[in-house]
Amino acid sequence: MVARMREPQGCGVCAAAFTLLSRPRICRQCKRNCCANCVDTNYFSPRGVSPAKGKKHSGQADSTGLCVDCVVAEATSHSISVQEDLDRTEEINRGLKHELKRQLVAMEKFRGFLVEFCDAFAPESALFQEGDKAENNGEQESDSDKKLDPTQPIANLVARGQDSLQNLYARVRRLRSELDAANSDGNGLKLALAETKAQLEAVASERDSLQASLYQINESLLRLEAERQQVADLRRDYEALRARCSKMEQAHNERTSRRDTNLLLQRGSAREEQAENWRWFAVCCPRFAF
Repeated sequence: MVARMREPQGCGVCAAAFTLLSRPRICRQCKRNCCANCVDTNYFSPRGVSPAKGKKHSGQADSTGLCVDCVVAEATSHSISVQEDLDRTEEINRGLKHELKRQLVAMEKFRGFLVEFCDAFAPESALFQEGDKAENNGEQESDSDKKLDPTQPIANLVARGQDSLQNLYARVRRLRSELDAANSDGNGLKLALAETKAQLEAVASERDSLQASLYQINESLLRLEAERQQVADLRRDYEALRARCSKMEQAHNERTSRRDTNLLLQRGSAREEQAENWRWFAVCCPRFAF
């Protein structure tokens, strides 16, 4: 009785009744009882599950396929999943295409940089040319013939750039050695400059002292000139006073000589009068006779 109640009565998809010739089949996906027309035993799941892998429950009907509803649902789900994968793939492809364009632009820029770098720092470039103008002109003409092809592969440009970089390193090392030599020479020049500066300071100090001495000498000369002028003025005044004194002395001598002459004359006349008087006394009195 219980077994009869558990037996399926009809298809879960089309509701067809089961008979002895049409036994029920169980869908391995939804586990419903289906007829042979509603179960696809040859269906191969797009997810990789084959019909042979379907499990058969003990005491139940065969479960070797999927019902049409599950097939449609699985196919629809798989189509949606595939469409989503395609959309993601398309989006990824767009991103990759954009990135590829960006990388191509970057590679072209890198190619241009490599070409400029190789042209600038190659051994035959103008930066490393030495010699006279004629040689430089000839080398420049030969360099124009050896001009780098910008369309060659980037690997060749990278190798050429590495050679140019090594050449640049050698140039930098040589310039650094020259700079060190120049710095050592500069230190010697600094010492010589310091000595010269000290000598100049000594000369400047001596010049200042000489200028001070010259200023003192000029002041002494000015004072001497003033004193000389004073001496000349004194001498002129002395000569004037001397001439005046000579004149006064001469005048005094003239007055004195005239006065002496007058005195002598007066004394002579007085003596004559006295002698006359004595003579008269002698006449009167012989006692007073000479």
